[in-house]
Amino acid sequence: MTEVDISLLIGALIVGALSYRNPRGLLWIVVAGLSYINASIAWRLGLPYAEAITGFGDAGVCLAVYFGGRERWEMWIWRLFQTSVAISLFYLAGNLGIFYAWPHDAYSILMEAVNWLLLLLIGSTAALQWIGAFNVRARQPWGRVRRFALALQSERTDPPFTQS
Repeated sequence: MTEVDISLLIGALIVGALSYRNPRGLLWIVVAGLSYINASIAWRLGLPYAEAITGFGDAGVCLAVYFGGRERWEMWIWRLFQTSVAISLFYLAGNLGIFYAWPHDAYSILMEAVNWLLLLLIGSTAALQWIGAFNVRARQPWGRVRRFALALQSERTDPPFTQS
């Protein structure tokens, strides 16, 4: 394991501990971790077009979140994995000669940024749940945060693949 892997693992453990009361957050941490392991194995084995393997893994997670997500905040996870798939596709297209190829370091930094944003999203949702668990009045500043947290925790109103 590299320093990047260890720091991401520590971040995931901290967010997992923070969101122990949120089973959906724990589920997406585990699923994202499995996708990260898939990508790491592909890169470390030196497989050809490892970015395609990473993109397919992230697309699978994207579909799982889209069909399995029940709360509004989970749709932000869906958008983050869409971003991850797009980054992998652009890097793959550059390596195939379709347009200017990115340096691998830029690709890695962008993918790590998406991973940290994912942990930040799940961790902040867990923190908002903790704040929402306190009985506060609406006039107090925490009351506004609590209403925001309750709105994010509400159920999705649009089922998958429907037209509005």
